[in-house]
Amino acid sequence: MSYPPPPPAMSSSLPPLRGKGMLVTGTVFFVLGLVAIVLGIVMTANALASLSDDVGTAQATPTTITRTLDGGKTYAVYAADGVTVQVSDIEVTGDAGSVSVSATTVDGNVDVSGTNYTEVATFEPAETGSYDVTVSTDGATVAVAPSLTSAAKSLIWLIAVVAGGLMAFLGVIFLIIGAVQRSGSKKRQRAAMGGQPY
Repeated sequence: MSYPPPPPAMSSSLPPLRGKGMLVTGTVFFVLGLVAIVLGIVMTANALASLSDDVGTAQATPTTITRTLDGGKTYAVYAADGVTVQVSDIEVTGDAGSVSVSATTVDGNVDVSGTNYTEVATFEPAETGSYDVTVSTDGATVAVAPSLTSAAKSLIWLIAVVAGGLMAFLGVIFLIIGAVQRSGSKKRQRAAMGGQPY
Protein backbone atom coordinates (compact mmCIF):
# COMPACT_ATOMS: atom_id res chain seq x y z
CA MET A 1 0.00 0.00 0.00
CA SER A 2 1.38 3.37 -0.95
CA TYR A 3 0.99 6.44 1.16
CA PRO A 4 0.91 10.07 -0.01
CA PRO A 5 4.14 11.95 0.49
CA PRO A 6 4.31 13.95 3.71
CA PRO A 7 3.70 17.68 3.47
CA PRO A 8 6.80 19.80 3.10
CA ALA A 9 8.46 20.63 6.38
CA MET A 10 7.80 24.14 7.66
CA SER A 11 10.84 26.31 7.73
CA SER A 12 11.91 27.06 11.25
CA SER A 13 13.02 30.54 10.30
CA LEU A 14 10.88 32.50 7.88
CA PRO A 15 12.37 35.53 6.14
CA PRO A 16 11.37 38.61 8.11
CA LEU A 17 8.83 41.02 6.75
CA ARG A 18 10.58 44.11 5.51
CA GLY A 19 9.33 47.57 4.68
CA LYS A 20 7.52 48.42 7.93
CA GLY A 21 10.03 51.13 8.83
CA MET A 22 9.74 52.73 5.41
CA LEU A 23 5.94 52.60 5.54
CA VAL A 24 5.85 54.26 8.96
CA THR A 25 8.43 56.87 7.96
CA GLY A 26 6.62 57.58 4.70
CA THR A 27 3.29 58.00 6.47
CA VAL A 28 4.80 60.39 9.04
CA PHE A 29 6.57 62.46 6.38
CA PHE A 30 3.47 62.61 4.20
CA VAL A 31 1.16 63.71 7.03
CA LEU A 32 3.62 66.27 8.41
CA GLY A 33 4.18 67.60 4.90
CA LEU A 34 0.46 68.10 4.33
CA VAL A 35 0.13 69.84 7.71
CA ALA A 36 3.03 72.18 6.88
CA ILE A 37 1.55 73.00 3.48
CA VAL A 38 -1.89 73.82 4.89
CA LEU A 39 -0.46 75.81 7.80
CA GLY A 40 1.89 77.75 5.53
CA ILE A 41 -0.87 78.63 3.08
CA VAL A 42 -3.23 79.75 5.85
CA MET A 43 -0.64 81.90 7.65
CA THR A 44 0.60 83.48 4.41
CA ALA A 45 -2.96 84.29 3.33
CA ASN A 46 -3.68 85.82 6.74
CA ALA A 47 -0.56 88.00 6.55
CA LEU A 48 -1.44 89.27 3.07
CA ALA A 49 -5.08 89.83 4.01
CA SER A 50 -4.08 91.76 7.14
CA LEU A 51 -1.80 94.08 5.17
CA SER A 52 -4.43 94.66 2.47
CA ASP A 53 -7.12 95.35 5.07
CA ASP A 54 -4.92 97.87 6.88
CA VAL A 55 -3.95 99.68 3.71
CA GLY A 56 -7.59 99.60 2.69
CA THR A 57 -8.52 101.93 5.59
CA ALA A 58 -7.10 104.95 3.79
CA GLN A 59 -7.89 108.61 4.40
CA ALA A 60 -7.64 111.77 2.34
CA THR A 61 -5.04 114.29 3.45
CA PRO A 62 -4.41 116.44 5.31
CA THR A 63 -5.42 114.07 8.07
CA THR A 64 -4.47 112.48 11.36
CA ILE A 65 -4.77 108.71 11.63
CA THR A 66 -5.01 107.33 15.16
CA ARG A 67 -3.96 103.71 15.52
CA THR A 68 -2.99 101.30 18.26
CA LEU A 69 0.46 100.05 17.26
CA ASP A 70 2.76 97.36 18.59
CA GLY A 71 6.03 98.43 20.13
CA GLY A 72 9.17 97.31 18.31
CA LYS A 73 7.33 96.68 15.05
CA THR A 74 8.06 98.67 11.90
CA TYR A 75 5.10 100.51 10.39
CA ALA A 76 4.81 102.48 7.19
CA VAL A 77 2.81 105.30 5.68
CA TYR A 78 1.42 104.26 2.30
CA ALA A 79 0.27 106.76 -0.30
CA ALA A 80 -1.99 106.09 -3.28
CA ASP A 81 -0.56 106.88 -6.69
CA GLY A 82 -1.20 110.42 -7.92
CA VAL A 83 0.13 112.76 -5.23
CA THR A 84 3.65 112.62 -3.81
CA VAL A 85 3.89 112.60 -0.02
CA GLN A 86 7.11 113.95 1.42
CA VAL A 87 8.62 112.46 4.58
CA SER A 88 8.81 115.96 6.01
CA ASP A 89 4.98 116.14 5.83
CA ILE A 90 4.59 113.17 8.20
CA GLU A 91 4.61 113.36 12.00
CA VAL A 92 4.06 110.50 14.44
CA THR A 93 3.34 111.13 18.11
CA GLY A 94 2.40 108.90 21.03
CA ASP A 95 2.13 109.05 24.80
CA ALA A 96 5.93 109.09 25.07
CA GLY A 97 6.32 111.90 22.53
CA SER A 98 7.30 112.04 18.89
CA VAL A 99 8.54 109.06 16.91
CA SER A 100 11.29 109.32 14.32
CA VAL A 101 10.07 108.95 10.73
CA SER A 102 12.42 107.85 7.95
CA ALA A 103 12.17 107.60 4.20
CA THR A 104 11.48 104.05 3.09
CA THR A 105 14.35 101.94 1.85
CA VAL A 106 12.04 99.49 0.08
CA ASP A 107 10.83 99.99 -3.48
CA GLY A 108 7.49 98.25 -3.20
CA ASN A 109 3.76 98.76 -3.36
CA VAL A 110 0.46 97.11 -2.47
CA ASP A 111 -2.59 96.85 -4.71
CA VAL A 112 -5.91 97.22 -2.90
CA SER A 113 -9.12 97.01 -4.95
CA GLY A 114 -7.33 98.28 -8.02
CA THR A 115 -5.60 101.19 -6.27
CA ASN A 116 -1.82 101.10 -6.00
CA TYR A 117 -0.32 102.23 -2.68
CA THR A 118 3.40 102.92 -2.36
CA GLU A 119 5.35 102.79 0.88
CA VAL A 120 6.79 106.29 1.40
CA ALA A 121 8.00 106.38 5.02
CA THR A 122 8.58 104.05 7.97
CA PHE A 123 8.67 104.40 11.73
CA GLU A 124 9.03 102.12 14.74
CA PRO A 125 7.17 102.92 17.96
CA ALA A 126 9.14 101.97 21.06
CA GLU A 127 6.12 100.92 23.09
CA THR A 128 2.70 99.47 22.36
CA GLY A 129 0.01 102.12 22.54
CA SER A 130 -2.07 104.67 20.68
CA TYR A 131 -0.29 106.84 18.11
CA ASP A 132 -1.33 109.77 15.93
CA VAL A 133 0.06 109.79 12.41
CA THR A 134 -0.38 113.24 10.88
CA VAL A 135 0.12 113.82 7.16
CA SER A 136 -0.05 117.47 6.07
CA THR A 137 0.20 116.92 2.30
CA ASP A 138 -2.80 118.25 0.37
CA GLY A 139 -4.86 115.97 -1.85
CA ALA A 140 -3.20 112.65 -1.14
CA THR A 141 -4.71 109.38 0.05
CA VAL A 142 -2.70 107.66 2.77
CA ALA A 143 -2.89 104.71 5.14
CA VAL A 144 -0.84 103.30 8.01
CA ALA A 145 0.01 99.60 8.04
CA PRO A 146 2.91 97.27 8.83
CA SER A 147 5.84 97.98 6.56
CA LEU A 148 6.59 95.74 3.61
CA THR A 149 9.65 94.49 5.49
CA SER A 150 7.48 93.45 8.44
CA ALA A 151 4.96 91.85 6.10
CA ALA A 152 7.77 89.95 4.38
CA LYS A 153 8.74 88.42 7.72
CA SER A 154 5.22 87.04 7.96
CA LEU A 155 5.69 85.50 4.51
CA ILE A 156 8.35 83.26 6.04
CA TRP A 157 5.47 80.77 6.15
CA LEU A 158 6.03 80.30 2.41
CA ILE A 159 9.09 78.31 3.41
CA ALA A 160 6.77 75.98 5.32
CA VAL A 161 4.79 75.42 2.13
CA VAL A 162 7.94 74.50 0.19
CA ALA A 163 9.31 72.35 3.01
CA GLY A 164 5.93 70.67 3.43
CA GLY A 165 5.79 69.86 -0.27
CA LEU A 166 9.26 68.31 -0.10
CA MET A 167 8.34 66.26 2.98
CA ALA A 168 5.12 65.04 1.35
CA PHE A 169 7.06 64.06 -1.79
CA LEU A 170 9.65 62.16 0.27
CA GLY A 171 6.80 60.53 2.18
CA VAL A 172 5.33 59.19 -1.06
CA ILE A 173 8.76 57.86 -2.11
CA PHE A 174 9.22 56.12 1.27
CA LEU A 175 5.72 54.63 1.04
CA ILE A 176 6.45 53.22 -2.41
CA ILE A 177 9.78 51.74 -1.26
CA GLY A 178 8.14 50.29 1.85
CA ALA A 179 5.31 48.76 -0.16
CA VAL A 180 7.77 47.15 -2.59
CA GLN A 181 9.87 45.78 0.27
CA ARG A 182 6.80 44.43 2.07
CA SER A 183 5.49 42.75 -1.08
CA GLY A 184 8.86 41.10 -1.76
CA SER A 185 9.13 39.87 1.85
CA LYS A 186 5.68 38.27 1.69
CA LYS A 187 6.62 36.45 -1.52
CA ARG A 188 9.79 35.10 0.10
CA GLN A 189 7.81 33.94 3.14
CA ARG A 190 5.31 32.10 0.97
CA ALA A 191 8.16 30.47 -0.91
CA ALA A 192 9.79 29.40 2.38
CA MET A 193 6.50 27.81 3.51
CA GLY A 194 6.30 25.82 0.30
CA GLY A 195 3.83 28.01 -1.51
CA GLN A 196 4.28 29.46 -4.94
CA PRO A 197 5.21 33.16 -4.90
CA TYR A 198 2.93 35.39 -6.92
